[in-house]
Amino acid sequence: MFTEDKYGAYAEYTVVPEHTTFHVKENVKIEDAATIGLAGMTAALGLFTESKLGLPTPENPNTGDRAVFINGASSSVGSFAVQLAKKAGLFVIGTAGSSIKVAKDAGADVVIDYRGKSTDDLVNLIKDAAKGKTLEHSYDAISERESFSLSCYVLPPQTTSKATFVLPIPKDLDSKGVTTTQTNVGTAHSVDAEFAERYYTLIADWMNEGSFKGNNVKIVPQGLNGVHSG
Repeated sequence: MFTEDKYGAYAEYTVVPEHTTFHVKENVKIEDAATIGLAGMTAALGLFTESKLGLPTPENPNTGDRAVFINGASSSVGSFAVQLAKKAGLFVIGTAGSSIKVAKDAGADVVIDYRGKSTDDLVNLIKDAAKGKTLEHSYDAISERESFSLSCYVLPPQTTSKATFVLPIPKDLDSKGVTTTQTNVGTAHSVDAEFAERYYTLIADWMNEGSFKGNNVKIVPQGLNGVHSG
């Protein structure tokens, strides 16, 4: 395999920075722990780093009536974001489709089925679900088509409102004054290395004690030869 990134993972063995590794006990399945590295850290970076949403953290949890909206709460990144936000004491409002149960099992307080609803309908439902709590932050784990607008429109139209996305933000997005950022897990290797080391360790500790779970995985046979069928 040729790659310009020395930390590429499309291989049987790979070399990674020590700070991006963590230990799990025998009670944790390796395949479950393997889901943390990319999706779990993407969720943590977007929620807690100051350059993104800068929300209260599990180490210094929310003590007020703050809410966060997680678009795509049943997705891989989204379900991790739900678990992390709950660890931080936040009220979590999420959207999901056929996998609503995944978001609920992750701990979301309210999960709204987006199917068959317009952006305006969803905005009203999400605002109502906040139940008077302060909702100024969106984590968009989908980041496609109308989801960009939805993640901005549910927030007050002010620069202190923040929305972060896992994919590049359209240049023509009307954010209604909301501050927007893109979350990229690659910063765990550079500017957010210290944060990443701390949170990989925290998440591993939670998994070891059974208070944090990996995503549902399917083991595909034949190793790398099975990637295409997977």
